[in-house]
Amino acid sequence: VKEAIPVGSSKKMIIEVKTGSGTIRDLMQVKGYVDEIGRECVGGVLIASNFSKKVSQFAQENFISLVKYSFPNIDFDALASFKELIKNLKLERVS
Repeated sequence: VKEAIPVGSSKKMIIEVKTGSGTIRDLMQVKGYVDEIGRECVGGVLIASNFSKKVSQFAQENFISLVKYSFPNIDFDALASFKELIKNLKLERVS
């Protein structure tokens, strides 16, 4: 939210995080937010556990960045603390 006065602009970036694989529907959601914000939006990012080739291509065509997350050292059959999750979070830019 920005104030109406003084007149100016503020740069915004849309970042959407999904559990599981990113889908075309998720990308459409990000694109919708980017389009709604307009010129003040400097970009859109979708973060998910995986992306298909079709999703990657759609993202490139619409200038949306993809970031893949993983927890390589976490055993999800056991409980993990928030601190352990943050320590083991791996982010990888896909496109």
